[in-house]
Amino acid sequence: MRKTSLFVTMLIIFNFLLMTSSARASNLTSANYILNANTQIKEYVNALNNSLVDEATQKKMYDFFADSNSNLANYIASRHSIYAEWAKNNNVKFTNISVNINIGNMKYDNGKIFANLYTITTVTYEYLSGKGAGIPNTFKFSEAHDLVLENKNGIYKIIKDNFYDSLRPDLSEDHVNMKVFDYNIDNNDNNTDSNALMNQNSIIPDSYKTVYYQTAAAAAYADKWTDNSGSRGTIHNPNYNYYTNNDCANFVSQCMGDSSAGNLPTDGTWYPYSLAWINANSLYNYIVNNRGWLRAYSTSTSYLSSYAKQMKVGDLVFYRWSTSGTTKDHVAIVVGFDSAGNPLVDAHTSNRWHYPWSLYSSNTTFWLVGVNASVTVPQNQ
Repeated sequence: MRKTSLFVTMLIIFNFLLMTSSARASNLTSANYILNANTQIKEYVNALNNSLVDEATQKKMYDFFADSNSNLANYIASRHSIYAEWAKNNNVKFTNISVNINIGNMKYDNGKIFANLYTITTVTYEYLSGKGAGIPNTFKFSEAHDLVLENKNGIYKIIKDNFYDSLRPDLSEDHVNMKVFDYNIDNNDNNTDSNALMNQNSIIPDSYKTVYYQTAAAAAYADKWTDNSGSRGTIHNPNYNYYTNNDCANFVSQCMGDSSAGNLPTDGTWYPYSLAWINANSLYNYIVNNRGWLRAYSTSTSYLSSYAKQMKVGDLVFYRWSTSGTTKDHVAIVVGFDSAGNPLVDAHTSNRWHYPWSLYSSNTTFWLVGVNASVTVPQNQ
């Protein structure tokens, strides 16, 4: 009886050790797969960014994909042409590009690696001649990638890369059909009472005052709250909502209207989080009809070039990801100028810092909008 009991006990211990050993081996194998994929991911992301400015790297991008003839592979490889065209049209050369990669969650499942990562890319360029030639200009943009890789003959290949492309937002984001978010501003002590906002137009004031647009503060606010960590908007003013993939108008409205920024007064149409505050097309209509004017619009950046040089810090650039139609899909705020005097903008979704206003695909329409230097409001507002 004792022998039987001892045998059973030893058998249980043996099975436990065997299972533990197998689990450790499995975990070790998964860890090795993830480690190998981690290296491949970093190589891919570095090449992805270098390919924007280097044609030789661009031609090698197909090697990273499981199917070199896939739409994804062809699209990724084609991004180089947008930078090349912009450089040619603006007489510019790119002198440096670097990327900071922050890999988040990674897991191994049934021969595939699933990973999400966030990147911040820094690009430097110089004009080849004319005003500002030879002076370095730097801009940054962030991207979030959701990757799926598959082992092909011992090498991990990309089979999926879902990301918001700052060069071709028309393929990855829809501002036009954005949700109108419900928000009770009475619950936020930092905002003016909604009833007062809606009724202020019915009040006949005894006197008026002039409020000036604090453009330098608006630009400083934009720089402060432009997310350059590549972390999908974790750096934003916590006093405001953040709208994933649709934060452009909300961000620009903050730059103009926050008391620490542009300090423009709100009214019954434009206030957090009214449609005019959070929607690019509605914000355009509000500004042009109430607080500013349209300088020019076109699909041709060469036509707009002279108008762009007349813009001021605090002015706005609206975009449509098409050469037809008039609905605005995106908005950015002018925060400065490069060495040749061309506007640089900050924006959310995806986040851009001191980004050249015209560095987008040729399938884009631009509206250059001036914002009034001051506004007259009731004395008690």
